[in-house]
Amino acid sequence: MISSECPVQVGTRDAHDCRGGRRDSVVWPVQGSDCVQHSTLIESPTDILERPTSLRHAEPAGRERTPRYRLPTPPRVENLFAGAVVATAFVASLLWALIVPYHHAPDEAAHFNMAWFIAVHNQLPIYDQSPDIHHTTCDTDAGPCYGSYASLPPGGPLLGAALMKLQHALTGQSYDDLIFPVRLASALCIGVYVLFLYLISRALLQDRFVRLSAVMIGAFIPQVTFLGGYANDDAIGLAAGAILLYLTIALLRDGLQRRTALLTGVSLGVLALAKVNYYSVLLPFGLCALARLGREWRAGRAKRFLGLLTLASVVGAAICGWWFVRSHRLYDDPIGVSVFYRSFYAAAPGYKAYTIAGQGGTILSMLRNPATPWWQKSFVSFWGLFDHMNVLLAPEIYGWIFMGMIVSLLGLLPAGFTCVASRRGGPRDGHWRVQIWLALAGLIAVATFQSLWTSLTHAFQPQGRYLYPGLIPIVLFLAVGVHGWSSRRGYRALAFGCVALAMLCLNVHALMFVIVPTYYNWPGK
Repeated sequence: MISSECPVQVGTRDAHDCRGGRRDSVVWPVQGSDCVQHSTLIESPTDILERPTSLRHAEPAGRERTPRYRLPTPPRVENLFAGAVVATAFVASLLWALIVPYHHAPDEAAHFNMAWFIAVHNQLPIYDQSPDIHHTTCDTDAGPCYGSYASLPPGGPLLGAALMKLQHALTGQSYDDLIFPVRLASALCIGVYVLFLYLISRALLQDRFVRLSAVMIGAFIPQVTFLGGYANDDAIGLAAGAILLYLTIALLRDGLQRRTALLTGVSLGVLALAKVNYYSVLLPFGLCALARLGREWRAGRAKRFLGLLTLASVVGAAICGWWFVRSHRLYDDPIGVSVFYRSFYAAAPGYKAYTIAGQGGTILSMLRNPATPWWQKSFVSFWGLFDHMNVLLAPEIYGWIFMGMIVSLLGLLPAGFTCVASRRGGPRDGHWRVQIWLALAGLIAVATFQSLWTSLTHAFQPQGRYLYPGLIPIVLFLAVGVHGWSSRRGYRALAFGCVALAMLCLNVHALMFVIVPTYYNWPGK
């Protein structure tokens, strides 16, 4: 709603311009009025209402122009704060990279082995064939089994190998000792992820306290910082997924232009080379592309939109298509996942029979069985579980986190009711917001199912990072819920302060009182 002291007209103008064409309700001063416009946006707790950055003044007859719509420009203070958060998240990951000893993280030796092989041999390894890459081994005929990542998408190892080559060229240091450049690649990816988390929050959340709360939550989860501190593929998956989600919002809201089509294609290609788990981010992209196509079809612009979407697909295929062709030729599997498990089954004939599915279990029976606490393990490792998944935060900290999540999730109810009430009888110009929020909720569901299916059909190893394809939607919903209890500015400022302080303290505590005492002689420990 917009309150104003000036006489205004309300109507719908065709806002078709170079940004894709949208129809929105607009408010502008009555023609000929000398009144100075003072408008105030009355926001709902979900803060997903958008307004123009400047209201259009009436033009003389014959010179009428189309109003242009942009996301609200945040104040400089907010920009500086967001930039500081991005830099701090990167530095925090870098600090963890310097402190955590090598191979005190899940599968870091295997990930480093991939980057090392590419840097030394200037080629990609072949699964179970290349001599200097880890080959499949199993402890018993029923597992557990260990293999290399040679058959999986190589985006993370390629980035790590490039930084290894750079440091080798500058220092002459042996590739065997260059673990830090590979960890630096992970830290850089965390910085990119936090940057695009802020851009996504700015696109969907009008209130600055809500969007900055989302950024603080997503940036300083200790497990996220830990991902930025060791060699892995999840960090580049987080970054690529965040970029594609932001471009998905732009596609649904504004359509496609040549520049955004090219950027979308690059994002699709990088995501395809990042990690298979993050292919689920293609779900909201596909749904939003279909929704936008429907709008363009009704407006008579479907041919142009399909052409630009084809351009994005061609660019993406040019970046990652070689990988799928190579995998199909080598492993008879375009994404290289099946060979990973075929080798396990060959080396350990009883491996499959000892999985939960092999014993006749289902997802429901796994969730109900106290011996397979999927929910508890996923929750703990979502927020902070370090080393080889054996270094935990204090139990009471997980309790406080759980209570905070309950408060936030319950806050989604009043937020939703207030949002529906505020939109009743108003202009029907916010369908794209409803669609993107539904798509984000669907992404959480798909990421959860992926993790459940992995624990059911392979080794039971629920890990919170398996849910990270849906991390950004989870963070956004948590931020909306925290602020959903009241729309008063005082409450929201206080809630943001509490969230920011809690996340910073949690992150610092994990480093100084969990990580450092685990590996070093800390006073009093």
